[in-house]
Amino acid sequence: MSVKNNVNFKFEYNSVISINNEDIKNLPFQEQKKVFKEEISDFSKYMSASSSKIGEKGLEIIIDYLRNKPDPSLPQEEWITICVSKDFKSKLQEIVFSDVEEGFSHAFIVINKSQHKTPVFLKKKNNQWSIIITDSLGNQFSYTTLQTAIKRVETSSKNTVKFEMSSIYVCTYSRLIKGSGCSIFSIRDLVYFYRNGDQFLDELSRNSYLPARGEVVFFSYTELPPELMKTTQVMPEDPYPFLQSKIHTKKTASGKEFFLENRQRHGGSDLESYNTLIDDRALKYQKIIAEHLFERR
Repeated sequence: MSVKNNVNFKFEYNSVISINNEDIKNLPFQEQKKVFKEEISDFSKYMSASSSKIGEKGLEIIIDYLRNKPDPSLPQEEWITICVSKDFKSKLQEIVFSDVEEGFSHAFIVINKSQHKTPVFLKKKNNQWSIIITDSLGNQFSYTTLQTAIKRVETSSKNTVKFEMSSIYVCTYSRLIKGSGCSIFSIRDLVYFYRNGDQFLDELSRNSYLPARGEVVFFSYTELPPELMKTTQVMPEDPYPFLQSKIHTKKTASGKEFFLENRQRHGGSDLESYNTLIDDRALKYQKIIAEHLFERR
């Protein structure tokens, strides 16, 4: 489904627990989640009671928050579609066969059977489509399920609007090694694509050969921009280029800080230390989801 503004879900209650909101809020956050789990039968669709995992409905709440906060990170329009992998082909068809204008872009968060989430960004340029896939695990899901669906859409002949591919770029660098932070990686990547997708596509195209008309380039890559690497739990063998880079932040007057400074603020005192940024952001987002649940309790 495309994520709409002002998300307002109707809860599926197991039972209403006779404890008021203020008393619940005085509990440790893990205990708050347990109360919600007992009360809301589909609580797992919002978040996990035992981990940092965020469910499909929770993602919709966070996306709505990111585009309605005072300094929006995402556009107001329905720019992101969340879907399970078996529906990706039909959802992609709805977008690319709708005769959209030159320069149009859209994003997906695709959820596989094990609830792993993968971000997909697509852009129409010169009447052709380019697609970027940045799976946080760099795993085969990006290669097989999504690529197969894209190919099937491309070869579909039942539509008057042609889906002509130019390039598919798949990140094979694994940034996630601990926890269940794929939702956070997906959101972080799509915020970056919204702000910098054109530049990133230009950079990727410069590092691959220019395809002839009608030829599709399938290009796997491991080098990501610093903004996408600040969440990584695994640093590359040669981290030097990142150490010289500055990335976006709201923590300084200039709005920029060095990559290592950002990492140090999130538990990474050196490049070998565990980066807690994903865990920190997951906790922040789960608390935002909890506030949404409190408001509608």
